[in-house]
Order: sequence, then structure tokens, then C-alpha cells
Amino acid sequence: MSDEALASGRASGRAADLLTAGRALLGVPLGISASSGSWFAVAALLILSWWSDFLDGRLARRSGGRTKLGDWDLAADTTVGAGLLLGLVVGDHVPMLWGLAGGVLGAGFVVLRNPAFGMLLQAMAYGPALWFVGHESLTALALVAVTITVIAVLDASRLFGSVLPAFFGGILGRRERPG
Repeated sequence: MSDEALASGRASGRAADLLTAGRALLGVPLGISASSGSWFAVAALLILSWWSDFLDGRLARRSGGRTKLGDWDLAADTTVGAGLLLGLVVGDHVPMLWGLAGGVLGAGFVVLRNPAFGMLLQAMAYGPALWFVGHESLTALALVAVTITVIAVLDASRLFGSVLPAFFGGILGRRERPG
């Protein structure tokens, strides 16, 4: 492998790590936006989060090796969901019991390292948030739907080859992480 290819791979790996770390931090503004009922901001931040997840995966694979934060990718995604869920609870948009259930899932994700728990926590946050986004702006909801569709089509092999199997494996008690 040439020096240029190695340098390009290292740069791709660093960029992937920056996107992963940045995505984990998006949980804070997402929570603030949700608690204040700024649903268009919630939609924009979710779109940013999902595109950063898509791009960091592409860059990590392009790097040709393991990235420093590659093992933290699902944790970053779960942090986004946890921040959003906390904002929904603080803003009194969902019941406290909903937040407690999310907290149990988050603890299960951390302690048991079960990817299904992290994914379910995200779903508990995304579902109500998107319901509120749709009630504020059909345009924002349409942008979210287009984003989800485009990423699902572009990354279909990863979705069906590793993400969904990791989720269902987690439901069955296995600990595989999505790749």
C-alpha cells in the first residue's frame, strides 16, 4: 500500500471518529430542542445525526482498518436517542414512566452490551418526536422521511446484513454489534 493510500486511510479514519464523537454530542441540543418544543430543530438535528452515522460508517470502511471510535458508534447513536428522550420527558411531552422505561433500556445497553436495548431506546425517542414534528410541520416530517428512505436505500446491505440481525440477535440475547 502506498504512503498516499495510507495517509488517505488515516484521514478517513480520523474523519469517521470526529463524526462519531460529534454525533454523541448532538444528544444535548436535541434534548434542549425537544424540551422546548422546537420540533423543526429536532427534525434538523435528527437528520444531521442520521447523515453523520451514514457518513462515518462509509469513512470508517474507507480507512481500511479499525477507527478509534468505531466500537462506540452504537453508543453514540444511543446517546442521541437518550438526549432526545430526556428532552421529551423534561418538556412533559411524554410521561415520566416512558422516560423510566428508556432509562432501564439504556442501563441494559450499558451493562449487558445488548444492541437491541440501545436500538429500542432510540425508537422510544424517535417515535414521539416524529409525531410532534409532523404536527408542527409536514415539510419537516417529509424531510425526515426522505432522509430515512435515502439512507435505507444507500445502506440497504448494512441495514439487512448487520443492523437488523444485531437487533434481532439482541432480542434473542446475543451480543453482536451492528457493523
